[in-house]
Amino acid sequence: MLFLACLLAAASPADAPARALVLTVLDRHVALGDGEGAQAIAKALQFRPGIHLYSREEEFAQWGAEGPKKARQECGSDRSCLARHVRAANAGLAVLLTIDREADLLSVRLLDAEDERIVGTESGPVPAAGVADAITELAHRLFEKAGFLRIGRLIIRVDPVGAIVTVDGTQPPTADPHVADVAPGSHAIDIEKEGFIAQQRSASVAAGEQREIVVTLEPGRALLERPLFWAAIGGVVATAVVLGVVAATTGGESCACLTIDGVPCPDRCVP
Repeated sequence: MLFLACLLAAASPADAPARALVLTVLDRHVALGDGEGAQAIAKALQFRPGIHLYSREEEFAQWGAEGPKKARQECGSDRSCLARHVRAANAGLAVLLTIDREADLLSVRLLDAEDERIVGTESGPVPAAGVADAITELAHRLFEKAGFLRIGRLIIRVDPVGAIVTVDGTQPPTADPHVADVAPGSHAIDIEKEGFIAQQRSASVAAGEQREIVVTLEPGRALLERPLFWAAIGGVVATAVVLGVVAATTGGESCACLTIDGVPCPDRCVP
């Protein structure tokens, strides 16, 4: 039998990202490498912003070197005892994984450390091969039913860099590339950069999908929309008019000749 507990520092899916610790008891009869069970759980947690798996450094900071060993020795599979250790590790939930080859049972359970009760269970037979994949699939179903839904991710690359990008009216927290974690479905993307033609895109993403979008902006007529630009153009036109009048003064005879579209003044002006 293999027993593993992932400790999740969150009381509900609506809370801030959960911090997770991993407690593993390996059995020599289970075809899993060191840490492979925890990695299978971590794989099921991808694209679930409600849960964050501790790194080894974070695990050590929360539990110390002897924390996992002490929990295994004291608790076994006693959920009340485990719940106390979970709370001591500043966590609110635990994912309990059990593999019983004799009973041909693979189960993943979700323990609420505050209430000391199991709030979700997914189980199935122990496969002859691909145990880690089976664990991941059960964990996927467990988290979905518990409300820890997967999101999608849009990665937007814009050429040239420095553009303002919004997804559904909100700027992503990172830029160049612009990375936005979004709910599954269709999303409106707006890209703007001074001096370039703004673009609008629509992109759909599925749960657990990461989609990359590449946008190349074209130089645009943004300057034409500026009042100062038109004021400058007006000044140039006025100067051209004056030059046209001066050019029409010939041989002591003065006339008012306005050149338009390159049409020359007559040879002799009528005073």
